[in-house]
Amino acid sequence: MTKKSILFGLSLFLLLGLMSCRHRINEHPEIIIKDAVTDIDGNVYDAVQIGTQVWMASNLKTTRYADGTAIIDGETESSDSVAYRYAPANNDAYVRNYGYLYNWAAVMHGEHFSNEVPSGVQGICPNGWHVPSNAEWKVMVDYIKKDEDYMGVSMSVAKALAAPYGWSESTIYKSPGRDLLKNNSTGFSALPAGYFVFGNYNDQGDYAYFWTTMRSADYFGGGRSIGYDSQEAGAHECSLFYGLSVRCLKNDTIAR
Repeated sequence: MTKKSILFGLSLFLLLGLMSCRHRINEHPEIIIKDAVTDIDGNVYDAVQIGTQVWMASNLKTTRYADGTAIIDGETESSDSVAYRYAPANNDAYVRNYGYLYNWAAVMHGEHFSNEVPSGVQGICPNGWHVPSNAEWKVMVDYIKKDEDYMGVSMSVAKALAAPYGWSESTIYKSPGRDLLKNNSTGFSALPAGYFVFGNYNDQGDYAYFWTTMRSADYFGGGRSIGYDSQEAGAHECSLFYGLSVRCLKNDTIAR
C-alpha cells in the first residue's frame, strides 16, 4: 500500500468520525419541525417530535386565546380565578425567549381538568394543539429514558430536555447546569423562566416549571419542573395562583 493511499484512508476515517460526532451532537435532526404553528398573535413556533408526540419547541407567549379573548397582564396581581399572564422577572424583554408565565385560570380557559391521554384540553393553546396532561408528560419522559440516542448524549432526562444555555452553573453530574453543551438532545429546549406568585418572581435561571392539566386538590394543579441541579423532569403540585410556563402538544400524533 502506498503512502498516498494510507493518508487517504486515514483522512476518510477521520472524516467519517467527524460526521458521526456531528450526528451525535445534533441528535434526531429530522424531528425538528420548522414553523409548525402560529398563534393568534402571530408568534411562530418550531416543534419537535419525541416518540409519537409533537411538542412546541419553545414556551408559549400568546396574549390572547384562539377565540380572540385577551389575557390580562397580571404584573403583580395573583388569582386562582382571573386569567393572568406575566413576563418572566417582570421584564417584557424576556418574553421573546422565555415566553409568558400563566396562572392556572389562564391555562385552562374554563375547561375541566384532565389526566387523560390526550388531555382533551385546548385551553390557552392554538387550534389543533392542547395543554398536556401529566400522563402525556410521562409518556414523553418514559420514551426519552428508553432512547439510547437521547440518553447517550445528554445522560439524563433533565439534560435531554434543557436548552444548552441560560442555566445556572451546577457541579451535579448529569444536571442541566453542568456541561451545558450536552443538553438538549431532544430539541425540546427548556429554558429556566422561573415562576411568579403573590408579587414575586422567583428561580429564573434555575428552574423551568410547566403546567399540566392535572388537578391534585382544590387549590393545587399539577406541574412538571426541570432544575439546573436535577436529573429528572419531576412531577409536582403548584398553587393555582402560580404563574408557570406552558408547552402545547399537537393533537395529532405521528408514527415513528
